[in-house]
Amino acid sequence: MIKLQFKFLNKITLYYLALWIVTFFVHPTLSLSKWNLSPITQSQAKEISSNWEIYDRPDILNLPTQSHNLGALWDKLKPAHFSFVAELLAMNDPSTHIYFLARDSEHLYDTAKLVTQGTADANRIHLLNISRLNVEDPNLKNYLAEHGISEQNLVTGKKVLFVDTGYFGSITEKIGMLYSEKARTSLKTHLLLSFNPNLPSSRAFLIHLSPSVVTEGPKEQESIIKDYEMRLPRYSYRAQKFALVNGRYQPISPKIDVADKDGLVSKELGFQHIQDLKAYWDRLDVKRRYYYELNRFSWLKKKTKEKNYQDVFENELSKLQDEREKSTLMAHIMDVAESEKLHHGRNVPIYRLINYFISLDPSKGYQTYIKKHIWNTQFTEFKPFIEDPYVKIPLLFINQNWLLITNLIDAQINETINKILAKELFNEIANGTKKELQILFIKQADQSTLERWVAPLLSNLSHIKPTEYKILSESILIFDKKDRIRFLNDKLGPSKPLSFAIEASNNPTKFLNFRCEKVFL
Repeated sequence: MIKLQFKFLNKITLYYLALWIVTFFVHPTLSLSKWNLSPITQSQAKEISSNWEIYDRPDILNLPTQSHNLGALWDKLKPAHFSFVAELLAMNDPSTHIYFLARDSEHLYDTAKLVTQGTADANRIHLLNISRLNVEDPNLKNYLAEHGISEQNLVTGKKVLFVDTGYFGSITEKIGMLYSEKARTSLKTHLLLSFNPNLPSSRAFLIHLSPSVVTEGPKEQESIIKDYEMRLPRYSYRAQKFALVNGRYQPISPKIDVADKDGLVSKELGFQHIQDLKAYWDRLDVKRRYYYELNRFSWLKKKTKEKNYQDVFENELSKLQDEREKSTLMAHIMDVAESEKLHHGRNVPIYRLINYFISLDPSKGYQTYIKKHIWNTQFTEFKPFIEDPYVKIPLLFINQNWLLITNLIDAQINETINKILAKELFNEIANGTKKELQILFIKQADQSTLERWVAPLLSNLSHIKPTEYKILSESILIFDKKDRIRFLNDKLGPSKPLSFAIEASNNPTKFLNFRCEKVFL
């Protein structure tokens, strides 16, 4: 009897063992098909060759939650996904539709679906399978139209943001060429890492893998994106063309890839990564951090519209004790400034703030190197002026390129550039924009620059020009504390108490700002 029971149990064990092997190794899709968002029907399968399959992957919202141990890289990438999605949703207005490009942006798309589930933002989130292999396909425009991107929709105001990993945005540029110039103004692109000066990167994403991203250039982060694209397993091979299936254009992939060996393909591992991402989102600490960053991005964007935003951001940096949190906040500030400039046409200089951030590092000799490096690699518009300042900077004044002059003043790159800027700015009594830039220069420059380059120029003008320049040049040279108090008290008059003058004299920034306001305005 015991032997009989043992044989019976043995058969059951062998049966389930065989079933498990078939399910998870011979045909993994058997275990996953019930989770597919839009499973391939028999009629669809008949319309394409047996060597091809329609691009499809599990819907993260319909999956059971389960954690998996998937390695150190994935553990760093999970919070990076949520930081980037927080940035996208905060920096783009609610009318913008966000299209993630598969395969490389699939996990970003899944993250966006998780955080927008049950909200109005859920309708803004889309996934397109467009890559370098199918972007030239003649059916691409029809495929895009089926997903809401058409000439008519774009010219009538639909805003579209494409999201890809890197590096130049060549795929989205080719997509744009399908439409008229007017329609293309409604298309924008955001990359995780951009080598294109016209497209923003996401330091909010990159800083999870490289804490030095704030002070390094894009090229130094290239390996991060290569790892992201190549080492994460994908659910299917890269789509190579579009096929008309049941009246709709579908991206299709070869079942066994022979032409494109760029990345690991495993339905089982791909499924586990999707499951694990959902399990990660279920953690309370992850939700708290996501909403904290979402609100911070919104707050940063709002503050950039205020006149003293750099002072506000500097104050926020000074409050943080943790070095990693300081770098993260600086990364977010840089992303906001870049996005505002490239996507919304607003110049938001943060160069003075970057100088302040660099000064927080006490390493000897480090600050000078990093300053030069960051201007040459991250803010490449400064490079010509660093290399040939005596020729290039005067040309800016001849051409009245006030925007770039403003940025150079704000950056405070080095003494040579400051000397040339001062000479060109203070060679005459100015009005309008140039006068405003004179005020900005005085506010931004340190005391040494004011004493060496500005005050002598103003003194030379004072005998034939309005007295305001004479007063300003004299006030710049006041160093003694008692003299400062006396000067401020005289200028303040009865409207302000002496205590205010004492406070201002102890605060160089406040003292200098007051002088500019009283003398110029």
